[in-house]
Order: sequence, then C-alpha cells, then structure tokens
Amino acid sequence: MRTWKLKSIMISWIAIVIVLVGSNTTVLGQTSSKTSAGLERARALINKDLTHINQQQDRVKLLEDKSNKEFNAGITGTNTRSEIIKAEADLSAAKSYLVADKIELLRMHQSLIDERKANIKLERAELKGAQKNLRMTRAKGNASASYYSKEVVQRKRAIAQSQTVLKQEIASRNSDLSATNKKIMEISGQSAASLAFEDNWARNQNAIVEK
Repeated sequence: MRTWKLKSIMISWIAIVIVLVGSNTTVLGQTSSKTSAGLERARALINKDLTHINQQQDRVKLLEDKSNKEFNAGITGTNTRSEIIKAEADLSAAKSYLVADKIELLRMHQSLIDERKANIKLERAELKGAQKNLRMTRAKGNASASYYSKEVVQRKRAIAQSQTVLKQEIASRNSDLSATNKKIMEISGQSAASLAFEDNWARNQNAIVEK
C-alpha cells in the first residue's frame, strides 16, 4: 500500500505538470467534437473504475474476514490467503486504471483549452492586421477607413467572446477534476496528499479565471 501511495503521488503530480501545461500544438477545428466525445468516454471509464474499485475493496474485506475466522477456528490448509493476494493485486490494478483514465480526462480538457488559446492567438493576429489597415487608410484619408474601423470593433468583440469561452473551458476542467477527486476520496482510490495537491491547484486556477 505504501508503494501504491508513492506511485500515485508521483503519477498525479507529473500528470498535473505535463498534461495541464498543454502542448500548444492543437490544429484549429480538428479537436472540438472528438474531444467532447472523448470527455464523455473518460468520465464513463472513471465511473466504471470507481465501481470496480468498490467491488474489489469489498472482496478483499470479505476474504480478510474469512481468513480471520479460519485462524480463530484453527482451520488450516485453505487457499484464502492466496485469494487475498490475488484480490489485492486486482484492486491495485483497478486503481492504476483509475489514475490513467483521470489523466486522459485532463488531457482531453487540455486539448480543448489549447484549441481555444490557439484560436485567440489567431484572432489577435487578425485584429493586429485590421488595426494596421485602419491606420494606413486613415493616414491616406481613404474612405475604406470606416470599413476597417468596423472590422476592428468586430474582431475585438470576437476576442472577448473567445476569452469567455476559454474561461469556461478552464472552469469546466477544474470542476471535473474536483468532482472526480471527491469521488476518489470516498473510496480511497488515490493518496490524500496527491488529491489535496490537485484540488488546491484547481482552486488557484479558478481564482485566476475569475479575475
């Protein structure tokens, strides 16, 4: 169990550092629909993992109770202890799947966030071009300055909307992380230290988003 907790902390913290930082290599328009479906699949897998862990924990407890009764009754020669070892191995595997599926959930969220950021970067570049055209047409007294003036306003509004969507995506990720960690805490599916680290990180990110 001690080895599991250490591995759990390391995997979760590495996942936070690597997955949540993001790769910024998203191709615009190619990830939204696939990632949304991936999020639902990852959530479903996490719920399945949680159910499996619950079942395995109950199995281990029943076998341990059986072993204690056999010991108190002086019964020997049973295979209960070997069954406990197998059940604990299955439980450990189930917890590993849970950590992996949670990392996948965060990766899916980060793909959406990276796409929003890339979109905002593109929109800002387009705004910069529109502002440059506006300055040039105004300097020349060109009548098309009015057109570029409207374009600048429209592009600023588009950026503001995209920033709102980005904040929503970040808040959604942090909410998913906190909700998932709450379920995991209820079944002791991951070390309390790593869960606390992740929850504190999510709260700090929410505070940044709300500013």
